[in-house]
Amino acid sequence: MSRAVTLLALAAGFAATASAAAAPPVPIGGSPVGEDSLSASLSSMKAKAKPVELTLKLHAELVCDQPGSPLIVALPADASVPTKLAPAAVLVDGKPSAAVAVTAHRVTITTAHVGGILCHVVAPGLVTLRFTKSAELGNPASPGTYTISVQRGRSTYRTAIHISA
Repeated sequence: MSRAVTLLALAAGFAATASAAAAPPVPIGGSPVGEDSLSASLSSMKAKAKPVELTLKLHAELVCDQPGSPLIVALPADASVPTKLAPAAVLVDGKPSAAVAVTAHRVTITTAHVGGILCHVVAPGLVTLRFTKSAELGNPASPGTYTISVQRGRSTYRTAIHISA
């Protein structure tokens, strides 16, 4: 009887250790740092600056570390956005987009298909979108705080940029 109790105690200890190891640490007050978030940086924060390079970093659950397609970027209505963008002007994780379409201030980015081994791993990851200076984006004419969003599937991520005088 003593041996059965010892085995049960060991099994319970292993189960507790396994579940604790599988769960990621969660900081007080929310989800793991960087998960499901969007950040933006500009090569210039000055009003009317053109051309500016815009880098967006999207932290989200990815399938096999791929962003999926399409990604729809909504830029501020006061920003200068050309009517057409070359795929090479918008980089996804350092590689040119497969296609880019512009409708007013919404840019739809189709990512390049990655072939190879089939994968079904879903895990937190990072997607970096970079609008190079050749994209000819321009900052809003007035100083202030503006919102940029990225839609990926049914999820929308938002961040703010601050434009100075």
